[in-house]
Amino acid sequence: MNKTSELLTDTLDSLSTGLPAAAEGAPMVISTWVKTTRDAGLEDVATELEMLDKHLAAGDGAHIAKSLSKLGKLTSASADDKDSDLAKLGAALSKAGTSLADY
Repeated sequence: MNKTSELLTDTLDSLSTGLPAAAEGAPMVISTWVKTTRDAGLEDVATELEMLDKHLAAGDGAHIAKSLSKLGKLTSASADDKDSDLAKLGAALSKAGTSLADY
């Protein structure tokens, strides 16, 4: 399993435990994803991840929800296969954004 696949699996596992638990390790995971997405030429995703990191640091729930939803859409759009882990991550991010927006 390559590093990106491991990161993807770890991120999915983290999101499946719920947002409060996922938020604890978010800064390190986000930093890793920023580098990974930039290296892959996905500047829009990297930029949105940086925005999410800022919103998390500020505790800005409304913007966190919007950022998660946007990341979900961007991630889903870059998945070639609807059943791939990347597509699952996109769905999980969108779901997290929606559930947070409901509060």
